[in-house]
Amino acid sequence: MALRLTALICFLTSGCGRGGPVWPDAPGPGEADPLSTALTGTPWIFRTITAARCNDRALRWSFSPDGSARSTTTRDILDANGVCASPAVETTGSWTRRDREVEVSWPDGTWRFHAAVFTHAPRLSNAPSRRITDGRKALSTRTFERVGDVWLDEHEAPRSGQPVRTSTRVTISPPLTAAHDGAACTMQVTVSVDLDGQTTTETFSPPCVRLRDATNGWRAAGHLEKFIYRHDAVKDAGVFARRAPAIASAIADGFVMALAVHDEQPDVAVHPELSDEALGWFEADDAGR
Repeated sequence: MALRLTALICFLTSGCGRGGPVWPDAPGPGEADPLSTALTGTPWIFRTITAARCNDRALRWSFSPDGSARSTTTRDILDANGVCASPAVETTGSWTRRDREVEVSWPDGTWRFHAAVFTHAPRLSNAPSRRITDGRKALSTRTFERVGDVWLDEHEAPRSGQPVRTSTRVTISPPLTAAHDGAACTMQVTVSVDLDGQTTTETFSPPCVRLRDATNGWRAAGHLEKFIYRHDAVKDAGVFARRAPAIASAIADGFVMALAVHDEQPDVAVHPELSDEALGWFEADDAGR
């Protein structure tokens, strides 16, 4: 079953609150493609940083205007002499923009996602300060489009050699973009995964509060106090007890506990920037040019 991808691909050409965002449709014949320009303008890096000595990992993606792509994985390894080395494994592939989606093909499988490049990605701080601020330039591969009262993300990624297709639907009431007349809200998240031809759906109702920063135009809603603990929330809901491990993990990867939207583009939302590979945030890797 082909994954239906309908969300808007978007590109922030200037920082939020610094001239306004531009979120274009797919370009017409002869028109410039801001998304392709943004994707190919810099390499992108996802870092996994641990507390253990010599155990960090990095995944770098780079996209070329000719349609080629390169993926480089590095992982720190402590050798017998106590020296921390970071050998690199490089893979080549290809990428295309098809209407409103980006598809990246690697030897181990194909990724399809809704891409958004932000000059300043939204970053949500933990309690008690609970602020949403401008982060670094970043690429999101988990972009939610507003379809009526629903925020929708659909994406596909390989897992252990199998394609996993995920659809995440989020409803927030009062709407995330409504006038900020109070902090209380309700949130429902429905995650459907198609793994090996089997579709599984789980629905969650995490606690919900709303937050708005009038100075930078960002607003957020969801379980803002514990929005980083999505795996624990899925486990507490009993999903890992009643589902096969691969399916439960895919549900957890598709689950989100918060969404952020900018006042100047109320039809596209993202999970606040976080070092969580399933949430799809890559930083601009200017040093990797």
